[in-house]
Amino acid sequence: MGFLEELSKEDCAIVDSTVFKEYGYLMCLSGFYPSLKPEKKVLSVIQFILFMFTLLINISALIITVYLADDDETILTQSLHFLIIFGLSFFIFLSFTKSRPQFSRIHRDIGQGGFKYDKDTHIFATSIKDSSKKKKKIIFFALPTFVSVISLVIIVIGPLADYFAGKLGDEIYTKGGISLNLPVPCWTPFGSSTIATFLASSLMEAAGHSVNALALITANISVFYMVEHVSTELKILHLAIKRLKERAQVLYRNRFGNNEMKNEYLTDCYKECLKENIAHHQKILSLNCDMNDVLSLCFSFGYFTGTLMIAISGVLVIFGNGHIGPVANAAFMGFTEIMQVLLICWCGEEVTQASKDISTILYSSEWYYQDKDSNQLLEMMLLRSQKPLFLYFNNISNLPANLETFSNLMNTAYSYFNLLYAIREEA
Repeated sequence: MGFLEELSKEDCAIVDSTVFKEYGYLMCLSGFYPSLKPEKKVLSVIQFILFMFTLLINISALIITVYLADDDETILTQSLHFLIIFGLSFFIFLSFTKSRPQFSRIHRDIGQGGFKYDKDTHIFATSIKDSSKKKKKIIFFALPTFVSVISLVIIVIGPLADYFAGKLGDEIYTKGGISLNLPVPCWTPFGSSTIATFLASSLMEAAGHSVNALALITANISVFYMVEHVSTELKILHLAIKRLKERAQVLYRNRFGNNEMKNEYLTDCYKECLKENIAHHQKILSLNCDMNDVLSLCFSFGYFTGTLMIAISGVLVIFGNGHIGPVANAAFMGFTEIMQVLLICWCGEEVTQASKDISTILYSSEWYYQDKDSNQLLEMMLLRSQKPLFLYFNNISNLPANLETFSNLMNTAYSYFNLLYAIREEA
């Protein structure tokens, strides 16, 4: 159990209570943050194994479906869609599991309320934190609803579209053995020609899609929450820098009372307040590094596959033939993938822009009235703020998640689409 102890080395009561407060039972149900306490450790390991087995058996079935569906483009491309999504969920589980210590450190900071300043700054920062809480509430209810509706539509719209188009027919299997009467046409080890085998195959699909949806919902919410925390801390840092002069005066009064202020002591108070800002900035840098460690593996996989999925959706919508259900599914899945990537890029853009603003605020802080030592401290922070923070799709190549990358991704998807279009035209 040494491996599990290594994973839980950053766990503490604050982290456990914060995770429950922020996500409810979602983290425990999804297996992203299972309890590793001695009395629950075995159950958590069993849950993880069951989820991995469920994903792997569905991934295996989809790989076989892709191999057997070479004569049916709609089933082939739809199976590729789901194969990519299940693969993404698999990488999400691995990413959150291996990066549990970093995840715990971020949520410990959330539970502790972030960086602490004086009471007056805390009062001003309350409105920033309240706005962040409102955003989290909206995301917590809106995102699961969106994913659930899209998942339901993807499963239901196919059979309904084929039914109203009169294309259902009596055929149960394709020539390759793919079951056509399942909610999502797929090869299964059980088949679907009898009630018992149909139920077994449907149960396998339902379990896989449930784990998949739960993983995607939890991952998206946690991404937004972690980004929101870093973004909120950056905004509070902006506020604290703008209030440098006032904070120094407050610190002076706390130490020397309301007597006439002496410049030498006031300068010392100013330097201490500036050191607080530097410490806060360093903490934000550490939080951003931990956040990228948690998300790098699944983001790296998701970037390339997301681009490919958008292109495949476009080709399937244009060239789909036979059953129109998979074509309708492809349209929804392509739209969902675009929204998914856009959410990540928007989150990354928010962090980057907030970190860029630090240098502007520092330069506007009336530094020219301060002594040489204070300006040296300010210059150190200013130099570091010239390198903005990023949420990365890939830590190795440092591919940032921002709106510029989203634009490039859409251009790349269009290039893939043209390539697939040309291949299809020549066939």
